Amino acid sequence: MLELKHKIGIWIIEWIIKNAQVSDLVAFFAVIVTFLGFIVTIVVVILNLLSNKKNLYVNTISTERIKWLNSLREKFADYNNTSFSIKHRQDENRILRDNGLETKGYDLNEESRELIHKKNLIILYLNPSEIISKALSNVMVSDYYNIVNPKTTSASEETLLIQDKIMDIQQIILKSEWKRLKLEQEKGRELDEKEVKANVKKIACAISTVIYHEYFCE
Repeated sequence: MLELKHKIGIWIIEWIIKNAQVSDLVAFFAVIVTFLGFIVTIVVVILNLLSNKKNLYVNTISTERIKWLNSLREKFADYNNTSFSIKHRQDENRILRDNGLETKGYDLNEESRELIHKKNLIILYLNPSEIISKALSNVMVSDYYNIVNPKTTSASEETLLIQDKIMDIQQIILKSEWKRLKLEQEKGRELDEKEVKANVKKIACAISTVIYHEYFCE
């Protein structure tokens, strides 16, 4: 069947060549070239539209993620500042008490409520299903309970370790999100769940092997 169609096609072309004038052949082939050029133009236009739509989507996501990251970084810094401030005041008063001196008065309840408020804001900014987000939430809870009642020097030292751990986790979150942004721009799409997890694990291993082994070694 295909061979028959091929022979018919050749016969039609030969008939056109034999019976048509040169001017007719030129016009015929000009029409074909024009038609093919039109088809190619349409295909190029469609591909450009699809590419522009894809780039617009990626650029929109990237712009919003940059805003979110900058805001999250400010929330982290604000929380850390409040946490360090409370710890400093608590340590100062503990030392005064240990030496039989009068402690300095300040509203611990107000600062504690402020710390909880800032912790909750951070949690709302993060994806609760991600391991690193859960880790930060749990460590910040530990930070709160240690910081509001550091009765001993060892408790104060433990709080300092917790605060260092919080900052490491914050760094992992920020750096992994910046890396994710870069990867999505290169790929022209959002990363899937598996790619996101692999990215976070890589950053965690580079920043803190302790955190990596605690939360990512299965």
